[in-house]
Amino acid sequence: MEVDRAVGVVAPASQKRSRNGGSKNGKAANCGDQSEHEMHIWTERERRKKMRNMFSNLHALLPQLPAKADKSTIVDEAVTYIKSLQQTLQTLQKQKLEKLRSATLMADSSSIITSHQGTGGASTDQFSEALSVEETFKLAAGEMNLWLLSSSSS
Repeated sequence: MEVDRAVGVVAPASQKRSRNGGSKNGKAANCGDQSEHEMHIWTERERRKKMRNMFSNLHALLPQLPAKADKSTIVDEAVTYIKSLQQTLQTLQKQKLEKLRSATLMADSSSIITSHQGTGGASTDQFSEALSVEETFKLAAGEMNLWLLSSSSS
């Protein structure tokens, strides 16, 4: 015989009580234990179904993966693919930065040329024309920046 300290009841050794009130010999003390068990089974089944769907979705996103692949292969390929995407992103960002720098250098050099021409005794009309060229280069550089930003995000 064992004493259930929580309740203070002595139970025969063949019918020990479990922590949640049911007996350990497989018979439930009440219907609540059985429904809790069924709920646990249903919850676990839904969790497995959700995991299956997530692995299937991940598998579909990975190029060059055979139709039948185990879970460890799917995860390994996903990690490899993400790393390659990160490297591609870094390369594209560097290229974009180089293009922006070259566009800025072109705009700066054109403004130096036009301002130098304006100080060489040119008429006011030529100076205003030089400013409009400078503004045109700045607009072109701005449009190029927008184009680069939009093309890199696609």
